[in-house]
Amino acid sequence: MHKHRSKYLRLSESAMLNDDVVLTESTEIRRLIDELGEINDELGEVISPINFDEVQTHTRQIHRERLMHYKSELKGILDHYHFDKEKEELFSRQYETQKNSLNRRLELNLKENEHLLSSERLIDDQINIAVETRENLISQRLTMKRLQVRLHDIANRFPVVNSLVNRINIHKRRDSIIIGIVIFICTLLLLSYAFH
Repeated sequence: MHKHRSKYLRLSESAMLNDDVVLTESTEIRRLIDELGEINDELGEVISPINFDEVQTHTRQIHRERLMHYKSELKGILDHYHFDKEKEELFSRQYETQKNSLNRRLELNLKENEHLLSSERLIDDQINIAVETRENLISQRLTMKRLQVRLHDIANRFPVVNSLVNRINIHKRRDSIIIGIVIFICTLLLLSYAFH
């Protein structure tokens, strides 16, 4: 009897056994409980009502109570096992769902981060180009100013050259305005491309 009880307790202590082991063990325990019930019934038939004394009645009652306790305990353990298994499957599904959702979010964040880094590099390149262009334009402007001062000196000496210088200045202003507009439009186009 003690041997069967220890087998029964082993089943209650291992909640994460696989279904085959649980089915095999629970079937074996049910068979043993049924066998114990038959032995109790046979014991009742062997003890004749004439020889039935208080001790025998009490012993038979104890065996019946133990049998009922074993049946109840087996049912409780199996119910607990199935409850734990369903809970574990539910947590596993929730974990997989959350993991997939996190993976999708992480993937989207990585793509967005790559896009932002790419846009940042493009903007840095455009800013560097704009700075270089500005420096070149400033250098050209200084060169043009020096040239203009020389031409102005020459124009004051020669009146024909003066009218030529005035026409050059008009063309120069017009070219500066056109270059400024082109640079402005190119900068707007590059910035709009970088942010889309």
